[in-house]
Amino acid sequence: MKFNLKKLLIFILIYSINFVILSQESLIWEDFETYSDGYDYVGNTSSWNEEGTDNSSIVSSAGNGYNSSDEYLLSGAGWDKLKYNFTVTNGETYQIYFRGQLTAYIGGALKFTIIRLNGAGTADDDTTVSSATWNTVVGGVNLNNWQTVDISFTADASDASSTNGLH
Repeated sequence: MKFNLKKLLIFILIYSINFVILSQESLIWEDFETYSDGYDYVGNTSSWNEEGTDNSSIVSSAGNGYNSSDEYLLSGAGWDKLKYNFTVTNGETYQIYFRGQLTAYIGGALKFTIIRLNGAGTADDDTTVSSATWNTVVGGVNLNNWQTVDISFTADASDASSTNGLH
């Protein structure tokens, strides 16, 4: 068998370029297994914020988390808004991906919204980058079963130049 160094180098180059082009950075990567029951994950993590009932916390319940894990994050009951602040790069595609579970029939009302934060305060934060309801993302309500939420968007120049990032 004849060894062709040129073809090998081209293969390695193409293979390496795929890692550069297709790689992505995780903003959040958490399984919650290292936190104790009742821990205020949102309140104790700098990029997170909460509005409304403000009582999201870690629940420790053997085997009841996603994929039979023991811990999971439970959002506040009633009106509650979990927010995560991040900055983006023009032209980059971002993915919001997690496993969630509904315990009430609110799939049509539960909304995932990515908002551009313009100046100080919230009065001018009306530019919606992406928005969808639970039902449109996962296909309907399937109570007490873990489902995948997967939303992608590509940031534009306005998103990237936003004074305070996105949430």
